[in-house]
Amino acid sequence: MADQTQQLPLAAPSEPEAPEAAGVPARIPKQHVADLAAFDEINRMVGFAKQIAGAKFITSAARGDVPSVFYLIAMAQDMGAKWTHGLRSLYMTPDGRVGIQGDFALALLLSKGFRVGWPVEEKEASVCQICRPECRCKFDKKAKRVDCECGRSHEVEYTLERARESGYYGKKDSPKEPKPNWKDSKNQLKWRSLMFTARFIAADILGGLYLPDELQEIIELETPEPRTLATVERQAGVDQPQVEESKVPAELESNLRAAAHEAGRTQGWAAAILAQAQNDSDPKGYIKEAIANIATVKAPKKRGKPDTMAPVGRQDPGPDYGTVPAAAARDTAKNEPPQDGFPNLLD
Repeated sequence: MADQTQQLPLAAPSEPEAPEAAGVPARIPKQHVADLAAFDEINRMVGFAKQIAGAKFITSAARGDVPSVFYLIAMAQDMGAKWTHGLRSLYMTPDGRVGIQGDFALALLLSKGFRVGWPVEEKEASVCQICRPECRCKFDKKAKRVDCECGRSHEVEYTLERARESGYYGKKDSPKEPKPNWKDSKNQLKWRSLMFTARFIAADILGGLYLPDELQEIIELETPEPRTLATVERQAGVDQPQVEESKVPAELESNLRAAAHEAGRTQGWAAAILAQAQNDSDPKGYIKEAIANIATVKAPKKRGKPDTMAPVGRQDPGPDYGTVPAAAARDTAKNEPPQDGFPNLLD
């Protein structure tokens, strides 16, 4: 007899519900649909960054580094610029700080509805005025500026004196001599005044961004000067001779200073050698012979037999010049020039 037992159908196993604590929603809310488009855009930027990371037109600090290239592309995207425009106009330092070309910064401001003008453009000073898009105040043609009464504009004066005081204008070893980028001071002041004004009134667009020249100068000021004998003596006020490259090539001067450092001689000693060599009939030969005999501080052979070494003390707390030939010390005591041709280091 067949089994008449009724078999009940097995219930399908139910999938466990994801706990709310896991943070995984059962369905994507409508307000998050827009995020999918943003995510797709990010993937496109990452793919583009991978393709061009090693390109020659990428700023050198970011070249070959996909995350850095992606960051520059993302910045251009946030600014509303084309990716390629951003990549050729944005700059990155080795430590990751981003700079922007002045013309690109100006184009961004104008494209966003800002009004930009320079009431003053001179070699010694520049004044930039920027008005926000909401400003409807009238432009005064005679004064070359907007007569703003709504408070939505700002202007900054940037002067050559300010650049000098900040340490941006001059070279480290010659503060009165302008750096190459400061030789056209009128143009440099114009862009500096633009960025100083924009970082205040248009911080939502250009906040935290600097010109490449500004970044380079900031890095130079932040980087401590190598503590070599040359820098120590320069900071102490030791005069360094003006070296004519036609007489003493830069490489030869560098070799002399390096040899002096290795031998424990001060850069004041090297400076004296350089000064004497430029008055010699064979400056290169004089320096080469000085380098060859630097361990004993001998004068070049053609200037006679050098005396034995004798330490010479100093009464004032100035830089220590080390030791010099005894003959030079005797000649100095008699207020006479040294007779062996070696530079007098006691003056």
